[in-house]
Amino acid sequence: EMRRKVGMVGHRPLFYGKLTVRENLLFYGKLYGVPELRSRTEELLERVGLRRVADLPSEVLSRGMAQRLSFARALLHDPPVLLLDEPFSGMDPEGRKFLRELLGDEGRTVLMTTYDVGFGVRWAERVLVLVRGGPRYLGPPPRNPEELTKLCESAL
Repeated sequence: EMRRKVGMVGHRPLFYGKLTVRENLLFYGKLYGVPELRSRTEELLERVGLRRVADLPSEVLSRGMAQRLSFARALLHDPPVLLLDEPFSGMDPEGRKFLRELLGDEGRTVLMTTYDVGFGVRWAERVLVLVRGGPRYLGPPPRNPEELTKLCESAL
């Protein structure tokens, strides 16, 4: 039951390379028991910008397009929580902006790990800084680069 409540986008995209983009979404949708799976698949292909490559084997996708497929897979069953591990790795600025807008409109809880601290704090409503596996800061994101520098220095 918990798996139905969480969507995951990892640093490395997880899908079957020999299946087409569409087939991957249909496969994962069946695993999750997604109602009206075909229409949900087509909706997500459109929303993440993969409709034109939907019938290509997923192994031919660029890194950025593979990440878009990962986002579609994570959103397929409409989970209230998304776990994102370096989700924008390999994406160009346009792809990052697009997916940030996509996630921002969803009204769900998003937990993201990233080494791109500047991007993370611009995107976040709350920030958790870990040092050697322990929490050093939990609160609102810094408002400017100077606050970010102070936060990072104090965490070390």
